Amino acid sequence: MGLLLAVIIGGALIAAYRRRTGREGPEHRPSAGRASDALGAKIATLREETEQLRHNVGELAERVDFAERLLAQRRDTQRLNPPSR
Repeated sequence: MGLLLAVIIGGALIAAYRRRTGREGPEHRPSAGRASDALGAKIATLREETEQLRHNVGELAERVDFAERLLAQRRDTQRLNPPSR
């Protein structure tokens, strides 16, 4: 479940990045030798934002793992200790 959520979030982040930059794939990337100073600054900014997004996705994955462990622990407790009537 955690891996599925990470894949879904990753796909959404990639789609948002492509919409934001107007790029569809590797053929749209400018050559590093022809990049102007402004474009170089934009690339640096996007790299920083990408690193921040990766960090956020990592934190979300940790939270999902924690929630899954809590749910599993609760299910195990209920299974071992059925409610008395």
